[in-house]
Amino acid sequence: EKENPIRYIQTYPNPFTQQFALSVHATHSDVAFVNIYDIQGKTLLSKRFIFEQGANHFYLNESAHLVSGVYILEVKTNQQHYQFKLIKQ
Repeated sequence: EKENPIRYIQTYPNPFTQQFALSVHATHSDVAFVNIYDIQGKTLLSKRFIFEQGANHFYLNESAHLVSGVYILEVKTNQQHYQFKLIKQ
């Protein structure tokens, strides 16, 4: 059985104004699916990232068009599922 690929994950800055980044520290290469939902659960953004072993940084420039408010950021791999509350100022 494979070890979980993501050892550590963080969003920054949070709250954000224009864009935010995901910092992922991975035990091995894998694919992650990133979704942003509004508080009603509507999908506003879906992206696919390939991350490598070690430190990875992904910038979500598409978040600049979001209106100010609270969002849910979801990061999924085949083995893991993370959710974060994201605040756009």
